[in-house]
Amino acid sequence: MEIAGLITTIVTSGVVSSLITIGLQMFLKGRINYHFSKRLDSFKEQFSNQAEIRKMDIDKQLHDFTLYSTKRHEIHPELFKQIYKLNGESHRLKAIKKDSRYYNGCLF
Repeated sequence: MEIAGLITTIVTSGVVSSLITIGLQMFLKGRINYHFSKRLDSFKEQFSNQAEIRKMDIDKQLHDFTLYSTKRHEIHPELFKQIYKLNGESHRLKAIKKDSRYYNGCLF
């Protein structure tokens, strides 16, 4: 009977230690998964925030460029009209200056 009791004790302690080991492994695996899942969610949130900030920045830059481009197309024709007008005036003034140096065929 002592051998049977010894075998029962060994088997029982083996089964109990196996169950405790399996339970401990499952508990630790669950804690580790929870910890990394929490960190992964935090990383995803930070990544999402950074992506949103960059998207808003790009949208703002695109909007600003669109406004600049539209304004440029409004202003450039007027600017070129004024440049053309000033160029004509400068040619006219050069011609007057050139003609004013001669009076009655004499160079002054």
